[in-house]
Amino acid sequence: MNRPILNFRKTVSIAALAILSIVPGISRAESPFGDATHLWHMSDSSNAAGEIGSLTAQGPVEFGISQEDSDKAASLARGGDGQVARLQGGHLTLTNDAELNINPQQWSIAVRACDPIGGWQGTILGDTGNDRQVSISLRGVDARHKPMTDRNLRGGELSTAYAWLINPNGPRSVTGNTALLELVWGAQQADEARLNRLRDMQNEKNWPNPLQQDVVNAVMKPFFPVGLIDHVIHLTLTLDVARNRSRDHAAGYRFGGLCVARGYYCGR
Repeated sequence: MNRPILNFRKTVSIAALAILSIVPGISRAESPFGDATHLWHMSDSSNAAGEIGSLTAQGPVEFGISQEDSDKAASLARGGDGQVARLQGGHLTLTNDAELNINPQQWSIAVRACDPIGGWQGTILGDTGNDRQVSISLRGVDARHKPMTDRNLRGGELSTAYAWLINPNGPRSVTGNTALLELVWGAQQADEARLNRLRDMQNEKNWPNPLQQDVVNAVMKPFFPVGLIDHVIHLTLTLDVARNRSRDHAAGYRFGGLCVARGYYCGR
């Protein structure tokens, strides 16, 4: 299964997008972007960290819009250039996917973006397609269209976190909020040990269910309520692949964090 990696679409303003390699030890870069292998300041479509790796605008996209006052000062202070790209129904893609040559075992993506109406709907960063195809996709979704029940490993029925969110008496409810920022994180292949355990413990008459589908599609889906987010997100995604040699796992994925303006959620 071939999962592409980078696509950015939405009616938003993007201040910066960077891909950084993770190396052992402490980074001594003067700027947060100092050791980025790919860096797009959004003054134009070029990669500020190298000669290759440019972006291509698909549809209405305007580069090089100057930020104002405190936003510009903050951008300059963190190593930016005080400019943004505005996506008004258009989106950005890599001009040449082959130029994204990074360590597939360890890397981070950092992005700062703003939705002026705070709606955060549709795919924001990453791939489009179904869960079997996607490697990384940050997207706005309506929790009312998500499953309200799931099955545990032994097949028992339970409520989903989506139900907790939209139920007025739910343990994670946010008043008046049904929208989520959801991250779909996909591995190259399903974990055979986990698949076999699921087959042994769940009755197939209960298939499909959300847990079973996530295992089959090799995805995790941490999310955060839009109702707790302002118009700006500061997002850092970190991939660190670790092999568990005591079991026959293809790979174990540790999710680094989904950071938003006023909160933090870490996937299981």
